[in-house]
Amino acid sequence: MQRIAKSLGILMAASFCLGCRGFSLVRPMIGLQRSIIRNASPFDADNDRLRTFEAQTGKRVFEALVEYPCDFQIRVIGREDASFVNDMLEYIGRVTETPVDEISFSTNPSSKGTFISVSIDAPIDSAQTLYECYAILRQDPRVKVAL
Repeated sequence: MQRIAKSLGILMAASFCLGCRGFSLVRPMIGLQRSIIRNASPFDADNDRLRTFEAQTGKRVFEALVEYPCDFQIRVIGREDASFVNDMLEYIGRVTETPVDEISFSTNPSSKGTFISVSIDAPIDSAQTLYECYAILRQDPRVKVAL
């Protein structure tokens, strides 16, 4: 329950910092509404609220809002193919220096089977590692959204 409350707090704080521009709501997950980024990235230097937050705190969002080390859930949504899930786990394993078989994850295919959602509990030791995970995931052309 603490993990859910912590995740909700992080999502609410990040949503506040990033503003509503570029967000849309998706299906409730574990009773919580989660936002996904459509047009704006939380790492977008043009995001005024993000710059204001960083100026006020002197830290990037994930440096200020998350305590490290932790298992941080990263959700990746992308085109379904035979190697997508394994590739996402390999990316996270490479950045976190963790063997792929030690990373816990779950998958959820779309109703038509075109897309797949992978929830990865990534062992993160610092904000820099978390930012690197998102950066490497977004380089894969099959990835539509990384949350």
